[in-house]
Amino acid sequence: MKDAEYPLSMLESSRVYWHLEYLSQATTNQNQAIEWLNNQTIMAKPENQEAWYFEVSPRKGVRLVTSEEKKTYAFYCLSISLFLQGDKPGAENELKKINDLNQARPANITLLLALTLDTLAQSNSRFADPVIAYKQLYL
Repeated sequence: MKDAEYPLSMLESSRVYWHLEYLSQATTNQNQAIEWLNNQTIMAKPENQEAWYFEVSPRKGVRLVTSEEKKTYAFYCLSISLFLQGDKPGAENELKKINDLNQARPANITLLLALTLDTLAQSNSRFADPVIAYKQLYL
């Protein structure tokens, strides 16, 4: 972990927890990341000012630069964790928070999440049906 208060590290570790089926730990990490993203002092640190970069293919990446983009990604991740645990109302509640950020529908983030979910479903067949359902409902 780069820093004790580095939201991206928490979100990345939660993706690993998805693959291990540690969904409650993923949820804990995502809630912590969101708490940090909402803390101006933590987000003012130089390492938290950097853009987040995710490679989605050998020649394409997704950059999240603004605080709103980073929060949108975090809310989506938490929504996915809740959905995978069978908490559809909780998942939808997290998505409502994205609307409060006044963001346009983030095509780059939904692409990133769709690819992430596809990888999860391929690595763990138990998640295949929930991943399909989440993508149809929310992405």
